[in-house]
Amino acid sequence: MDFRKWPYRGSVQGSALATEHATLKKNLLDPKYSRYLEFKTLLQDLSYKKEKPVYKDGVVQLLPGHTWSSSEKKTLQKILKNMLPWRKGPFKIGDLEIDAEWRSDLKWERVKKHVGSLQGRVILDIGCNNGYFLFPMGLQNPKYVLGIDPVVPYYQQFQFLNSFSNLKNIDMRLFGLEHLPRFQTTFDVIFCMGILYHHTDPIGILRNMLDSLRPGGLLIVEAQGIAGDDPVCLLPQKKYCGMPGHWFLPTVSALKNMLSRAGFQYIEAFDEVELLSEEQRSTDLSPHNSLSEGLDKNKTIEGYPAPWRFYLKARKGRKGRHR
Repeated sequence: MDFRKWPYRGSVQGSALATEHATLKKNLLDPKYSRYLEFKTLLQDLSYKKEKPVYKDGVVQLLPGHTWSSSEKKTLQKILKNMLPWRKGPFKIGDLEIDAEWRSDLKWERVKKHVGSLQGRVILDIGCNNGYFLFPMGLQNPKYVLGIDPVVPYYQQFQFLNSFSNLKNIDMRLFGLEHLPRFQTTFDVIFCMGILYHHTDPIGILRNMLDSLRPGGLLIVEAQGIAGDDPVCLLPQKKYCGMPGHWFLPTVSALKNMLSRAGFQYIEAFDEVELLSEEQRSTDLSPHNSLSEGLDKNKTIEGYPAPWRFYLKARKGRKGRHR
């Protein structure tokens, strides 16, 4: 899809954003990303025709029913290894499986029944990684699904995966949260999953999301947090579960308060699950320390409360901003 012609609302300037994204794509010229770009050449050795993907049993199946020759499978395996690590999945490309670190299907199964129909909607997925969620969203006939993530390797993973799909209503751009103010009253639905606790200003981010929704628009938030009844947040000293980049880890009541003070209405928590290693683990395609290495019995290795996952939905008021 031509980003300059995508079905934006409000004051979004599609042509200006397309120009800005073209500037960001120049980062691909950095030699450190050369192994991610090799897939464009290697794909020429494969024989296939783009098909509509299928979402079945939690797997995004690209080229469903396709069987690769042994040489083609080796080519694909080389591409996958060039693009390590694979964080979100599972995917299948024909008869080749991609077992990623995150069982993102478990997250989507929790969320999808609380979203309602996506048909005809304009949707944003913030921090979309390799675009796993874009595919099941796109299969529901929305008008347009935009995924944003500033990480170049994830962008290249999506470009590779999308090489096998003929879905015309999904797209990804190298935008970050700082670009949200450019999307005023644009989206019918925003997904913010696995993002808030990685940033120092979660309420500011929520306010920008509120402004990016049209009146009556829906926000789906999934965030890592801690168990407890009080509206408090854990602020780790340096790392959490052995990983840097964790800031405010709220209880579910604190997360509700964040949404309310950001201006959202009709706030509802619809699921709470303890984060277990079955959902986040090391694999051959993500061979790094994962959740199990960051836990020690019922606490993190730093001694903090173990992580939970909270799922909430909220709406922008019909009359617009409410703060």
